[in-house]
Amino acid sequence: MFDEHYYADSNADLKEAFGYDREALWNHFMTYGLKEARSMNGLIDIVKYREMYKDLEAAFGDDWDAYLEHYLTFGAKERRDSGTGFSPLDYADRYADLQEAYGEDVLALWQHYQAFGTTENREGRDKRIVAAEEADRRQQEEEQKREEQRPSQSGARTVRVNHTNDN
Repeated sequence: MFDEHYYADSNADLKEAFGYDREALWNHFMTYGLKEARSMNGLIDIVKYREMYKDLEAAFGDDWDAYLEHYLTFGAKERRDSGTGFSPLDYADRYADLQEAYGEDVLALWQHYQAFGTTENREGRDKRIVAAEEADRRQQEEEQKREEQRPSQSGARTVRVNHTNDN
């Protein structure tokens, strides 16, 4: 699950120091990266996953492999947030071909997204994130329409009417 390319590309300082040396990057991740809340791949941010779910923290403590195993076995199916924004099951739900080919195989869906989904512009983000962005976009459009419907102050002319009787 450790993706040395993701880890190096996400951390310019490490890429400069280690390039894509998998062993050196893995050693850094285990020694420093976890403590520094660096993510090892785009599927799950283990540090965030631990922080978001106190029930798991109570059960697993510092057993980092247990968090990963939990997410792959139960967490994704429970629609728990992986901390990255990617949701493998939401990804599959959007596309019938993926659902048919991979079902609920979290790793296969992630691998498909990395290899093909991004270049095919397939949406892989959590449905909740997409829905929130859509709601924000609709709200901004409504506000813009209301602004456009308001009479313009700049071109307004004031006309004074004399209501006194001069006769």
